[in-house]
Order: sequence, then structure tokens, then C-alpha cells
Amino acid sequence: MLQTIDSFVNIQFDSELDIEFDSFALLLKKLLTRIATPEPVDKTFACFELGAGEDASGEFKFFQDSEWSVLSLLRFKMDFVDEEELKNNVTFKIHSKTQKTKMMQQRLKDILDLVLQTNPALLNEIVKGKDVMTQQSISGPSFSQQHQNGLKAP
Repeated sequence: MLQTIDSFVNIQFDSELDIEFDSFALLLKKLLTRIATPEPVDKTFACFELGAGEDASGEFKFFQDSEWSVLSLLRFKMDFVDEEELKNNVTFKIHSKTQKTKMMQQRLKDILDLVLQTNPALLNEIVKGKDVMTQQSISGPSFSQQHQNGLKAP
């Protein structure tokens, strides 16, 4: 834990972060909400500038237009992400979703085992209902097909 705090302090010093701003996410959400409003009361708008070239960086800026001047509220400087880092992030997300799917499947199996122990008749009805739904989706016409056929009886 101490190493993590030391690492954060080093990153904070290297990035020249002097002030801790706990409500930054809330501020960003408010600014994005303001610019998404069709007719904002305070005339807040955003601008995204992207430089030219392969290593081009961008800047996302928030402004507020007052009666006498345009105030700069917030600026984000952005750089392209390394392709390897991007691949690692995508791979992590895929593995994360796979793990969540496996976990949910195990939970479903545990629930079905519990239902089997306490009320086997209910489990049989659940399986029958699943089979009927599967059979209808495989062999039966879809709603759009029924609609195209004028909702005729099969």
C-alpha cells in the first residue's frame, strides 16, 4: 500500500499536479450536460481541435459565451495512444466480459441446482418453458414475418 501511495506521489509530481480536485468528474458531467442542451441558458460550448500529422495531438476546450467576452472554462490536451496499449485495453475488456459471463453462468447453475433440490416440479416447468420458447423462435415465424403476412394464422 505504501508503494502505491509513493507511486501516486511520484506521478503527481511528474505531471505537475498541485491541487487535488475531488469533484472533477462531477464538473465534467455538468459541462457535458450544458453543451448537450439544445438551448443552453449560459451559452456553454465546446471545441475540439486536432493537429495535423502522424503524432498529432488534440485539445478539447470548454467555453462560456458571456455578454462581453468568451471565457475559457476547461481544456484537455490529448495525444494518440500507443497501438500496443490500445490492444492491451481491448484484450482486457474482452477477458473481463468473458469472466463475467462465466461467473453468471455459474450463478445460474447454482440457482438451478437449488431449485432442483427444493422444488423439482418448478425446475421441470422452467425447462419446459425454455424449450417452448426455443422451439417457437426456431420454427415459428417472427413478428416481422407475421406483420408482413398481414398477421395471418399459421
